[in-house]
Amino acid sequence: MTPVQHLKEIFQFWTTFGTEKYLKGQQEHGGRLRDKRGMLAHCEEETWDLCAYLPTLRAQLNEVRSLIYCESYETALRNLDQILGPPVNKHLGDE
Repeated sequence: MTPVQHLKEIFQFWTTFGTEKYLKGQQEHGGRLRDKRGMLAHCEEETWDLCAYLPTLRAQLNEVRSLIYCESYETALRNLDQILGPPVNKHLGDE
């Protein structure tokens, strides 16, 4: 896959996923963030969660890589299935 093709897939994913997520959020919560008490604190908490998720995910993927090097393929595949989970929407690379 070329970088341009990859970028097109990224844009396509975010166009689809972002639109669905935005419309669902509008329906559930509306769009007037200033009317939502504590919204800034909520956003900050979500950001801190993401800061924990990224290094944790990297560590878990490194564990999977080590399992593959040790030829523990079944365990590696189970771990990958846990990490990836079922697709919420069509993500990049999901089949």
